[in-house]
This record gives sequence, structure tokens and C-alpha cells, in this order.
Amino acid sequence: MSAGYTKAVLALGSNLGERNDTLSEAVADLVDPPEVRLQAVSRWCRLKPWVVRPASPTS
Repeated sequence: MSAGYTKAVLALGSNLGERNDTLSEAVADLVDPPEVRLQAVSRWCRLKPWVVRPASPTS
């Protein structure tokens, strides 16, 4: 990596509409500026939805 660049790792997610299209467009938008260099993109992974339930109140 050249001097003057900062390495960053981004995690993107989508849960509405055409998820693959949404993520592909997001990656394309992120690398659009010439100052941004894309090093790698992982494969998409689909996970089951999950819900965090509030803890039971303790008395």
C-alpha cells in the first residue's frame, strides 16, 4: 500500500429489496472516488434473521 493511504475494512449488510444488487452498488459507490483503492471483496453470505430480546427485569 502506498504512503498516504489508510487501510480500512468495511462490513456491509442489507435486509431489504434486492440484497445482492444493493451491496454491489454500495461497493461500486465506495470505490468511485479515485482516492479509494479496492483491495478485495469477500463473497456474500446469507444469515438467518435473529432478534435480541430484552433481559427479564430482576427484582
